[in-house]
Amino acid sequence: MRLSKTIMLDTLTVARTLTDAGFEPRQADALAAAIRQAAETGDHASRTDLAELRAESRSEITEFRAEVRSQITEFRAEVQSQIAELRAEVQSEIAKLRAEVQSEIAELRTDLASRDSRLTWRFAGAMLAQTGLIAALIRLLG
Repeated sequence: MRLSKTIMLDTLTVARTLTDAGFEPRQADALAAAIRQAAETGDHASRTDLAELRAESRSEITEFRAEVRSQITEFRAEVQSQIAELRAEVQSEIAKLRAEVQSEIAELRTDLASRDSRLTWRFAGAMLAQTGLIAALIRLLG
C-alpha cells in the first residue's frame, strides 16, 4: 500500500483564518507552518490508499476462506477414511467373535450330545437291572 506524502495546504488562508480568530500574525504564521510541516512529514492515507487496503484485505480474506475450506475438505476426507478403516476392523472383529462363539456352541452341543448318550445308556442299564431284579423277585415269590 502506498501512503500519500503530499497534502495541499494553503498556509496563507490558514494564517488569515487564525488571525481573524484572534491569533497574533506571528503566532498564526508559525501555527500554519507547523501544520504544513506535520502534514508533509506525517503518514496520511488517501481514499485511494484506503480503497486499495480494503481490496487487499478482502482478497486476503477470500484466500483465507478458500484455504480453510480446502483444509476442512481434506480433514473430512481423512476422517471418512479413518471411519471406513475402523468400520472394516470392527466388522472383522465381529466376524472373528461370531466364529469363536459358533465354535464354542458346536463344542457345547457335542459335549451335551455325548452326555445325553451316556445318560441314555446309564438309564437303559438301570432299566435292565431293574427288570432283572423284578424277574428274580417274581421267581422267588412265585
